[in-house]
Amino acid sequence: MMCENIDHVKVLYQKLCERFEQFKNAHLQCLEMCSVPDVAENLEPMYGVVRVSHIETPESAG
Repeated sequence: MMCENIDHVKVLYQKLCERFEQFKNAHLQCLEMCSVPDVAENLEPMYGVVRVSHIETPESAG
């Protein structure tokens, strides 16, 4: 059972990495298309929080 859990965690971590890349790309597209400086400025902290959360995810799972 433990090996199955390890494999499952690896799959979930890979999906997390893929979703983070999707989020990052969408975020960059939003910044490029945004014509309101205040909105663009407010998007930056959100990206920072998500990025830090992703970085703090244990790499041992991958």
